[in-house]
Amino acid sequence: MALKSRGGIVKLRNLLWQIPALLVISMPLWWSLAVNFLIVQKTLVKHGAPDNSLEMRTVVMQQSNNGRDELLLHADRMYSKDDQRLIYMEKVKARLGDTARPVRVTCGESVYNTSQEIMTMMNNVEVINDDFVLKTVVMRYLSKYRKIKSAAAVQAVSRDMKISGTSFMYDLNNGDFRVGSRVHFELL
Repeated sequence: MALKSRGGIVKLRNLLWQIPALLVISMPLWWSLAVNFLIVQKTLVKHGAPDNSLEMRTVVMQQSNNGRDELLLHADRMYSKDDQRLIYMEKVKARLGDTARPVRVTCGESVYNTSQEIMTMMNNVEVINDDFVLKTVVMRYLSKYRKIKSAAAVQAVSRDMKISGTSFMYDLNNGDFRVGSRVHFELL
């Protein structure tokens, strides 16, 4: 089979090398269009509600119940993620209970579950009362019941005694204090 051109007959076998050569020579003209056509465009699709996250610095949070102060909290940073049920806090100082006999708590990090009303405090937790100083790794403040609990090792020191154990519970309503499991007691 043969094709006619201006200069004569062009054989089909000559087209086999002329077409690729023509594509290479004309590449600067069509290359950018081909690249744009072949790139998959990224599209961001959000499902559900828009971003509901929160972030604040140097925060003061106060919680009252029936005109009675329950919690006064200071945090260097407070934030949440899309699920605002959990509020995360850093470098926390809190006052729990009545203003007449408050319990002061400090910790490195804290997570407050708003639906369960439970604050979990972690990293060098110190509970300071007029009668004692308590140290533990992690504890929970159950604001609904006004109790502080922990299943971690604890050490409480007062003016004349030192108590350590593997768990504790402190009731802010009546001042009951309990250290449980493997309790060690020492008079100072």
